Amino acid sequence: MKKMTGKAKIIAVCLIALLALVVGAYIPQVEPLPTDPIQGIARAELPLAEPPPEEPKPEEPKPEEPVPVEPPPEEPPPVLVVKPTEHQIDEIRKAIEKAQKEKMIAKKHLVLYVFERLPHMLFGLPFDEEAARGHREKVQAALERARPHGQKAADLANEYYGINVQGANALGAWYCPYLPSEGLAEAWLIDGQIRTFIAIGNGAFRSPSWLAATLLHERIHAEQFRRLGLALFDINLSWCSPRLHELEIEAYMAELAVRFWLCLSTEEIAEIERRIREHREALRRRCRN
Repeated sequence: MKKMTGKAKIIAVCLIALLALVVGAYIPQVEPLPTDPIQGIARAELPLAEPPPEEPKPEEPKPEEPVPVEPPPEEPPPVLVVKPTEHQIDEIRKAIEKAQKEKMIAKKHLVLYVFERLPHMLFGLPFDEEAARGHREKVQAALERARPHGQKAADLANEYYGINVQGANALGAWYCPYLPSEGLAEAWLIDGQIRTFIAIGNGAFRSPSWLAATLLHERIHAEQFRRLGLALFDINLSWCSPRLHELEIEAYMAELAVRFWLCLSTEEIAEIERRIREHREALRRRCRN
């Protein structure tokens, strides 16, 4: 066999390469087998599973309709103190003078009563029981005669000055001839409501203006009691209670706010201011804790 020359070898290699190119163009390319079984399943175009039906959403509860709230009871109008006429002031003054006259009689017989019993109280000596009893009865009789005049003065001051203690849910204001102080406001629980009993004492009868200021002072206490409600009975109102001094300062400040309508004198205004300072000082020193 004859050997191929170099030129023939080159021609043969070129023919083989050209034949390989022609054959490769007609052979379909085969994709490599997937190594991921899931990828293979996806490429096999398996029928996809239908999505599960959506569960019906539970109905949201309807918001409850708000319960209508009854409006709170209207607060009473503020105390509109009015300045009485001179004739009205004279009418109050005359009733005060009649009550004061009977109280002077009561004081005279009280002194005589004590004088009759003093030797017995100090030294155990016998005394005239009949005379002492007579003076005691005269004291009580004079105070009872003073009661209607004092009550008339309190009623007229309550009306003419426009204080209206009943507007503060108070049962009323009564003159008590046996009460040495100016006034007293006492809270009572009646049918589940706070009601205030106001007593006017002998100390309030300095003048028509001072009597009106006392009524206003006790009316403010009545409003405070209603504002506090049942919690009032849980509050310590002793002298060392801060709450007591706060309530008293509020009441005295209300008197000062209407001092011109009450026609208070300079001495009476100074007395109210002194009491306010006293309560503030007690609040600062004695009630720190």
